[in-house]
Amino acid sequence: MLQRFCIVFVVSTVFIAFGISQEPSQRERAERRAQQAQRQQEAIFGGKMPPGVATVVGRSVFRSNYPNLANSATLLEASRNPNIQKELGLTDDQVSQMQSARSDLNFQMLGLAPKYVTRFKAMTNADHDAVQEELQKEFDAINQRINARLDAIVTPEQKNKARTLVFQSTGGIDSPLVNMDALATLNLTDAQKEKAKATLSNFDTERFAQLEEGLQLVEKAIAKGGVNMSAEDRKAIEEEGQVLQSKILTTGKKYGDELRTFLTQEQLDLEKRLMAERPGFLPPLPRARWGMMMGEYVPGLDSWMPGQGAPKDQTQERKLRPFPKKEQADE
Repeated sequence: MLQRFCIVFVVSTVFIAFGISQEPSQRERAERRAQQAQRQQEAIFGGKMPPGVATVVGRSVFRSNYPNLANSATLLEASRNPNIQKELGLTDDQVSQMQSARSDLNFQMLGLAPKYVTRFKAMTNADHDAVQEELQKEFDAINQRINARLDAIVTPEQKNKARTLVFQSTGGIDSPLVNMDALATLNLTDAQKEKAKATLSNFDTERFAQLEEGLQLVEKAIAKGGVNMSAEDRKAIEEEGQVLQSKILTTGKKYGDELRTFLTQEQLDLEKRLMAERPGFLPPLPRARWGMMMGEYVPGLDSWMPGQGAPKDQTQERKLRPFPKKEQADE
């Protein structure tokens, strides 16, 4: 799948190059995925990924998936994750329908690959905006069809539970991924929704600027050899990545505080309760906010890519895991 291949490679590069602190088994798995993805891209492109591909794909995926992050990612992941199936109360028939929807998504994305691999090989810097706009429209159309299909499979209650899981997993209001869909978890009034939209509009300005910084850093990492870069290059990119990660998380906290200014005490209490009652199968916070992109379905660039982890604590490294935690043993 075009979307999966490109993003898994790019995210794997970030996963390694940014020096994400992980449990050894998780880092080893990330290393293996990154190496495999690098071999795949070398076979497809006849060498390393051409300059600009990470930027074009990154922008397209994030902008296309960000508005409906909770509506798609969790529901598609539920098709293969027993913990989420149980949490949402899915029936066997619903799971089967979701598995079919995921297969269709893969098929539709696969159909884009030949066309865009050719475009990427011939792409110049001047072509980036045009190719990105075209690719995003392709993703938008596919995502709209898949989202409509998922909406027909689940109940409104199950959809809200999926939204709540994303809210809990990504860090609640302070998450760099917070959007109107996530805030629906707190039952905003119409007046609050208007205030939230204004706040998130300002947030997006900084969010997209930081996305560009992250994509440029990824481009630099790929140019230096990706997961096979020298120890010296990796250290330099790691340091840049840690600075950017801190900036991203600081921005999320800043706008989270602003959002709280017009929430009622009841809503503030609900936020605290939801975060305190996070299901045990979710990884601890702070965590890798982009880990959800490592599956077959890629919801957003992170999906805001540079935020693949939180900055190191002054006293200890924080453990980061992908979301949702898969039960399948794919070591």
